[in-house]
Amino acid sequence: MPLQLNTTQATRLNRVLSHIEQNLHQTVRVADLAELAGWSRWQLQRVFAEKTGLSVAQYIRHLRLSQAATQLISTSERHLDIALNAGFESEATFSRAFRQQFDCTPRQYRNRAVPAGIRFPLAETRMHSIRLEFRDAFQIHGLRCRTHGLFSLTPDYKQRIPELWKQTLSALSETQSEFSKPIGVIEVGEQSEGQLTYWVGCESFDPAPTESFQMLSVPASLYAVIRHIGPLDHLPETIRWFIVHWLDYSPYEAYEGFDIEDYLDLQESSEPPRRVDYWIPIRISQAPAPDRSNT
Repeated sequence: MPLQLNTTQATRLNRVLSHIEQNLHQTVRVADLAELAGWSRWQLQRVFAEKTGLSVAQYIRHLRLSQAATQLISTSERHLDIALNAGFESEATFSRAFRQQFDCTPRQYRNRAVPAGIRFPLAETRMHSIRLEFRDAFQIHGLRCRTHGLFSLTPDYKQRIPELWKQTLSALSETQSEFSKPIGVIEVGEQSEGQLTYWVGCESFDPAPTESFQMLSVPASLYAVIRHIGPLDHLPETIRWFIVHWLDYSPYEAYEGFDIEDYLDLQESSEPPRRVDYWIPIRISQAPAPDRSNT
């Protein structure tokens, strides 16, 4: 059963996360973090792993390597200097750890010049995992509907979207094709009278689907991806926070493209999925991010 934190415990964990972020390039010891939180080392490790999915050491390494990845594509610093700044003793150990996290060498990553796979510090109190990913162009075959979305004055997505998923899954169960796991795609740029076009479809069919399924082409893009874990009823709250708060304080801006909903455990059980990756197409913002210091 997942560990539930009360307000005091959440405050302690937030204190630990804040200390790690502010001292990322210093030596961060578990014993010091435990003392800061008022927990034993064992309790800190247990709570941290339960709420983040990572050990303290793994979390710190992910953040340091993500900052290193950002430096690789935004500066001309030598690989060795970036490695040392990230806390690695040599370029070889840095390169090995970098390949494990990004599945390529630092040189390959710099040549691609795309900030994919970068992870951000966990958002305090919410424990949301946010990362950047580049996704190649793809097509889906599926069904669609018009709906008033999250920011509409008259939202009806809570009725329309589940109906479309039910209709699509029923149609898929009757097809003779082999198909990939269905995903949701929102045409943010296709707004009319406050309505969006929402799709449910699959990227691959073998053989091709019948004419009852329509095709949508989604261009390649860089995405910010947030992972929602919990009841689907709370997903809109996560998306709203992602767009209104996190994105506003990031160096990126969303644009009218195609949002993606990937229900990670859709086919793993008969229970409603509780893990969703929500993808928003982004680009570097031309405006400076707001100052957090007074918020």
